[in-house]
Amino acid sequence: MKTAAAASQVVTIFALLPLLVNALVGEPLANWRSFEVADGPDGGPEPRGLASVGYDSARSRIFIQGGLNDDAEYIGDTWYFDISEASPSWVLVPPPSDAAMLKRLKRGSTVFASRDSGLVIVSGQSTPSDILFNDALELRFDTLTWQLLHDNTEQFTRRYGSAGGIMPGSGEFVISHGFGQGTTRKSDMFSLNLSSPANEWKELFGGTSSYNPTEPHSRCLVGSAISDSGALHMYGGCLSGGLAGGPCPSNDNWVWTAAAGWNQGSRCITARRFPAIAPVPVGDGQDTVLFGGNDVNKQVFAVSQAYGGYEIAILRGTEQLRARAYPDSKAATQSPAGVAGLPQPRSKHSMVTMKDRSETLMFGGVELDGDGSNVAPGKIWVLRWEPTADVPASLASNFDFLDCERSYGLPLVHGLFMFFGWGLALQAGAFVARYYRHRDPWWFRFHRAVQVGGLLCTLIGLGLALPSAGAPHFRTPHAIIGLLVCLVGFMQPFNAWIRPHKQKGEPPSTKRVVWELLHKNLGRLALLFAVINIGLGLYLYLASMAVRVVYFIYVGILVTAYICAELGKRGMVEAFKLGGGHAGGTRNSAEVGLNEVPSARASGV
Repeated sequence: MKTAAAASQVVTIFALLPLLVNALVGEPLANWRSFEVADGPDGGPEPRGLASVGYDSARSRIFIQGGLNDDAEYIGDTWYFDISEASPSWVLVPPPSDAAMLKRLKRGSTVFASRDSGLVIVSGQSTPSDILFNDALELRFDTLTWQLLHDNTEQFTRRYGSAGGIMPGSGEFVISHGFGQGTTRKSDMFSLNLSSPANEWKELFGGTSSYNPTEPHSRCLVGSAISDSGALHMYGGCLSGGLAGGPCPSNDNWVWTAAAGWNQGSRCITARRFPAIAPVPVGDGQDTVLFGGNDVNKQVFAVSQAYGGYEIAILRGTEQLRARAYPDSKAATQSPAGVAGLPQPRSKHSMVTMKDRSETLMFGGVELDGDGSNVAPGKIWVLRWEPTADVPASLASNFDFLDCERSYGLPLVHGLFMFFGWGLALQAGAFVARYYRHRDPWWFRFHRAVQVGGLLCTLIGLGLALPSAGAPHFRTPHAIIGLLVCLVGFMQPFNAWIRPHKQKGEPPSTKRVVWELLHKNLGRLALLFAVINIGLGLYLYLASMAVRVVYFIYVGILVTAYICAELGKRGMVEAFKLGGGHAGGTRNSAEVGLNEVPSARASGV
């Protein structure tokens, strides 16, 4: 018994060792608390999501501006409360008298950030939904008035759902990606010098292709924040629809710095739209924290969440650390559903960091387990960060590190069916039809069976692609090539049914020759472009490096098999000849014309 107990203690120590190491090297710990903000003389803000949030550290004020209400309309009011008060209440910021400024404030889904002078908001969407912005506004903290920093420009186009913020120390407002005018996704990046009187947008990154694995594809509805070290962290979002393609939601994690540009990070949490990210106020300034986001939609049918969205993710450089923050009493939070003392999982919420208070504040959004309405604005959640002075106590009461999680969606199943159809079954059927005709009638039965199976896989794969691609359909190279390949594939059984038959002892008719040229070469072209298009799909839907390597190894094996069989069929390499015989004189059975095989001729092929 003593031996078993000692062994159990050793196992426990080794299990906790990674957590202790993380804590000892300065990994911040956190827990949640909540408080109420009462209505003031002017009432309080109505429930909303996609609001802009700012923090005035000199006056301890939290500001809330704009957002999307429960009627799916963008609103333009601005409120604040004093977080240093024991019982704070909402105060309405007097609306501007200028009608044009009032119209500009009616927006949400902006990129926002606070500086010493005020809350800066850039871009955004208004009602009706086709009204987008590319201007920059600032709420002055000292005068509580709005001013226009930069008006519309042709260089930086209108958009919403973008990533960005203010670079520490430089005064540069950086913005990247987003949903543009005319249902287009963006992947470009710009900066605006807020300190310059002649502030103009400067292009930092011209964008990239949706098939480039080394840079973030076009997207919108992302989560983003700039760490205190000057790194822009961007996570997830929606890549499909418009003129772009890809997963929606996505789970790729990107970091941009002025020195290194874009670098892709690790993936440890589910794919999400509308998450919120903010800088971590303690530590060495490299961390940001992510909470929430919608990880289920028509593309995603399952996620491997063990805690139902209550966990947070710490983004450190290109790494992700998935963890769970607790309230002061961990004992009350063992059940992952309906937990008292933890904020409900949500999306379209906003977060802002109060570095002087070592806290991250969260406001608004839509509860994922609710009826789709926004959460009440009176309840504010704050994530309190603490240094790891007492490692065992902190690990026991405040912070757990969790295993990574995964999302499973229609694009994955679509890709599997298309690979089984075009990458395996139809390839095998074509290979046998060309190189094993001497095995009559086996070759024809096999060819017919696998072609039917391959086309059934294609039909299912195409059906899965339509709901997961996002409207409008068939606008990307992958979608267009895929549609044409599928159409040719579905035509092939009809072509086989109407084929002109060969007559015994007679050369093939002109109709038969034309039919063979069309049937065979259309099939070969479809198979070639299918292999190419499967590869494009792996890049479009952000397949991992390991998956891409395995696929291209398979393609290499497939190409090698075709080359060897073709050389053998043509009698160019003795070792690769199929069916016996020798290079000169008597032909092997693979070289015999189809009309010379009695059983094949009898079958009417």
